Amino acid sequence: MVHGLPHDAGLKPVTLFSTQILGVDDHRGSLEPGKEATFFITNGDPLEVRTNVEKAYVQGREIDLSSRYKQLWKK
Repeated sequence: MVHGLPHDAGLKPVTLFSTQILGVDDHRGSLEPGKEATFFITNGDPLEVRTNVEKAYVQGREIDLSSRYKQLWKK
């Protein structure tokens, strides 16, 4: 449950519904053939604060998530 909603209903306002409002849901907002592959992969529930993004893709291309701060933290 997400603030009283089933988990799927909690994700739709930040994915599909926002693209519908902007009028771009014909090519964004959900993972379907023919739509742009913009998504991220997490190590847990994306609606939880402690979850970290492991990988991110914009229009099917992987985005480099490394930063100087992360490199220093790993040391």
